[in-house]
Amino acid sequence: MKLNKKYSAILSVIAFFYSCFLLAVPILTSRLVDFAVEASKTTNPDLKPLFWNILWVSIAIFMDIILYLIENACYYHFSIKREKEIKEALFYRIFESKYAEVATYHTAEIEQLFTADIQNLIRYELDTIPNFIRQAARLIIAIGIVIYIDYRFLILILACGILGLIFAKLYSKWIRPHHHRVLESEGKFNGYIIESIAQMKLIQAYDAAEFSNHHFDGLNENQIETKRKRNRILFMANSGLFGFSNIIYLFTLCYGAYTISIQALTYGSMIALVQLLSNIQNPLLSFSSLWNQHNLAMASKKRVNHVYQLEKLEETEEVEDFDSIVFEHVSFAYKEQPVIKDFSFEIKKNEIVLFQGPSGIGKTTVFMLMMGFLKPDEGEIYLKYKGEKYPISPSLFSYVPQENILFSGTIAENIYILTGKTKEEAIEALRLTNIYDELLEMQDGLDTVLKERGGGLSLGQIQRIWIAIALLRDRPVLLLDEFSSALDQKNEEEIMERLQKLDKTIIFISHRSKEMERQRVIPFKGV
Repeated sequence: MKLNKKYSAILSVIAFFYSCFLLAVPILTSRLVDFAVEASKTTNPDLKPLFWNILWVSIAIFMDIILYLIENACYYHFSIKREKEIKEALFYRIFESKYAEVATYHTAEIEQLFTADIQNLIRYELDTIPNFIRQAARLIIAIGIVIYIDYRFLILILACGILGLIFAKLYSKWIRPHHHRVLESEGKFNGYIIESIAQMKLIQAYDAAEFSNHHFDGLNENQIETKRKRNRILFMANSGLFGFSNIIYLFTLCYGAYTISIQALTYGSMIALVQLLSNIQNPLLSFSSLWNQHNLAMASKKRVNHVYQLEKLEETEEVEDFDSIVFEHVSFAYKEQPVIKDFSFEIKKNEIVLFQGPSGIGKTTVFMLMMGFLKPDEGEIYLKYKGEKYPISPSLFSYVPQENILFSGTIAENIYILTGKTKEEAIEALRLTNIYDELLEMQDGLDTVLKERGGGLSLGQIQRIWIAIALLRDRPVLLLDEFSSALDQKNEEEIMERLQKLDKTIIFISHRSKEMERQRVIPFKGV
């Protein structure tokens, strides 16, 4: 993920000129006060220069106001635009990556990328960098003016600058790993909350609230402890800078009073020094916060960039036709745990096939391998067409998963998200799967709003909607993974009869259908 240098540069330029006008105010104020002091010593002073000095001070202040408004308007415009750009880029990149790579992330980790991490990056681009330019410009210009007023301040300022650089280097080294640990602990904590709410029925059914709470307390305590360690460093850094800046302020007051008493400094110069002091103190105090934001953004950037380093989906040529799908001596293991060993079969075009075998031995894994979500450790998976071998393309398949889950939103939106078809185009497929009439009986029909994971529909209704979605994709191969597990016998038989009339290759995974068992059966025993 690359930073947007254009937006940072625009805001940095505005911040720089804002600092210039801000630092012009102490100089102009100094001249105004000194003139007023001198004028007070004469009987009939010429007040024309006084009005000019007031005008110049007013211009500097109004320019600060204008630049402040422009900077804020740009910030809000850029932040919204940048949030849209980064979220789109990250979302698209995730779906360009291989499923097996993305599956290594917890849902809460992905969610955190789109919330905390993206906000950290936007804040860094549009606030931290321009603010660093602003504070650095204020500090350098203020130091220059102070040296012009009284060069003896140079020694103090140089000493402060050297100490500040040493402190910033050490602070960066200490704080960055703590930010990373905080983000990791928050990801685990948020992940458990999401999973616990999703499995709330099971936790209550097993009377496991006490054990669940105990695990929650452990994750919460770990998160709090990592924040506590980070905050100790933040507290010490901020406290040190605050105390350091106040000592400088005390020194400036004492030095100013002394130099006025020996007539080495004018009243106007003294006022300018005090005003300039805040333009030295504030940057010094802000550098701690800016370094904190920098390190937080770098931790977030590292996490986001890790997604960009995931292996991309391989581009495959669209397949116009095929004679058969072939598994040839295929073996596969999850983390060195064998699931499939030397498995071979050939399924001809428009054939209807049932994969049969006990639960949990890897039948669904065969589908994942067939669609390219997983890669075999050994063997080949390919298409045979006119005696030649071709790589399998994901565009061949419409897939009905065994998980009975839909998106939140309307039923029509679910169909559009997964097929690009409107609800008018979907009616025929919904009728084919015996679900359309049931949906019409609902108050809002296809515009019925579903809750999370398709809440509001029965498992059987969700399964039939999934079959309709698969048919709407109109691909040559249908993969049906326990598609009828929640269907009654009548619906199952009617849908099976209709599917068999389609000009498609159909591959089932099922444990119970007598109608399916009349088809060709490929026995699967696993390892």
